[in-house]
Amino acid sequence: MMKRETWADLFAAYQNPLYRYLYRMCGSREVAEELLQETFYRAMLSFTLRDAKAVRAWLYKVARHLYIDWLRRQTAERKMVDSICRLVGRGYAGGDPETAYEQKEAAQTVERIMRQLPERMRTILYLFPTFRLDRRLLGDAKACEGGTDVKTRRLISLVLCGMLLSGQGTVALAGKWSRAGEALVRKADAAEEANRRAIRSERLQRLERAARFILERQDEHGAMNESGYINTDSNMLYALMGLIQAYDLTRESAYWRAVERGLWWLMSVQTAEGDWHLSYRREGDAYVPALPGSYRRFAAIRGVDTTMALFLYVAGEADKRTKNRELKAKLRQSAERAYRFLVRHNLDETDGLFWSSYQLREGNADTPLSGYRLYKVKYAADNAETYLGLRAAADLLGDPRADAIAERLKRQFSRFVDRKKGVIAVMLDERGETAMRPAYARWFATGWSAWLLRERWLFAQPLSVMADHMDDSGAYRQWEGTFTLSTLAFLLGSQAVPVRPERMRDGERYLFSVQQPNGGLADEADVPSTYVNLAGMLLVYLSRELAKKN
Repeated sequence: MMKRETWADLFAAYQNPLYRYLYRMCGSREVAEELLQETFYRAMLSFTLRDAKAVRAWLYKVARHLYIDWLRRQTAERKMVDSICRLVGRGYAGGDPETAYEQKEAAQTVERIMRQLPERMRTILYLFPTFRLDRRLLGDAKACEGGTDVKTRRLISLVLCGMLLSGQGTVALAGKWSRAGEALVRKADAAEEANRRAIRSERLQRLERAARFILERQDEHGAMNESGYINTDSNMLYALMGLIQAYDLTRESAYWRAVERGLWWLMSVQTAEGDWHLSYRREGDAYVPALPGSYRRFAAIRGVDTTMALFLYVAGEADKRTKNRELKAKLRQSAERAYRFLVRHNLDETDGLFWSSYQLREGNADTPLSGYRLYKVKYAADNAETYLGLRAAADLLGDPRADAIAERLKRQFSRFVDRKKGVIAVMLDERGETAMRPAYARWFATGWSAWLLRERWLFAQPLSVMADHMDDSGAYRQWEGTFTLSTLAFLLGSQAVPVRPERMRDGERYLFSVQQPNGGLADEADVPSTYVNLAGMLLVYLSRELAKKN
């Protein structure tokens, strides 16, 4: 098996040459990018070679075969449509102009209907190259397409009927079937439009309730208090991410005011070195570092990579939108300190990935950083968030090194792939081995990292595994409980790397079923505890869905 470091080097070495090769072959940037991602994904799963020259030849062989498969699909679809169009109009050469016009119109109509069918439905029709059909094929085609929607079933029947009638030499009847097909398509489109509007209306209501939940938990200084603690494990930053997305969608000024207040508060508790403590507690008008009971074995935790990374991202997004010059200046100063701390204290120069945090077993939170112990664990989701933060830092601070560090991290991210389970591992332990601890985060790492990094070659298969483990209700049930965060992560990951759209519908229904009267999402199906990070991620998901064009 090739070493992971070697894989990262090969990815960097061959990404551009393979892309240029595929682009020259297919002539489409989008197709070349898709084939490139699929090439590297297959490589990541299959490499057992040690010789770099052999690896190069293997990569080009895979890329070539993928291109040939793509070309065959394109050629097959074109021939299929051409054959149907010829079939609809055959036997009328030399007819009168009116008949010729009807022939052409009927052929064009059938082609339009064919283009609306899903790819596998068009393939089913193409499997009959001689087109010597009888009426039994109507049932065969319906059996093949199984659970497709009503519109698709109607289109298949209409196209086949039109082909049958035209095969009998009845172009007028074929045209009649085609016109009937278009009428059904218009009717189906109207029904779908009404359904889309209903879905949009519900999504918007859910978004507004989740946003209101977050706003109600923000105090006059901008802090968001949950069960007596603030920003535990960066929860507040997820909420701010969601509010930014919701503001972009709705232009609701209350959302933006909450973002600015939250940033002012975060900057007020930032340490002089540039990091933050894991969580805080309010004492009067002051906020002091404090840990919830679940962290009772520690005296203090600070320097969490996620907090600095997400602050950099939110600061960068706020800088693009705010008109407050004082806030812009302060954000840049705080972002500079956060970026310097992150790179100086959390970056592992040996592999380009980032350590989790700094922990203190005894003493108090004011102990200098040198008294803390580096927690030598690298979390997948944290590193994906750090990538996002580094890219934001490059734009906000104009530091090209931030981009270089981010790209190296991205190349190394394949180290988190758990090849036995086919998903992204929760973390790399102190020995650099993949581990699924804590167990409740096993799905979060895959879905959330996919949304952050957006690499199809890396995440398509892990997200498919996630889809297979989702139950019929849209939930992920584990022996520890049912975690809403897992469903949220799948939905977000599937926005970036679509794999199973029907599973997204199931997941969304589940999220709506656990949204509480206060607008928050229950952490578990049977436990009504709500947190601002879940509400913030729901805002991110819904805002992106609502922003999509129909």
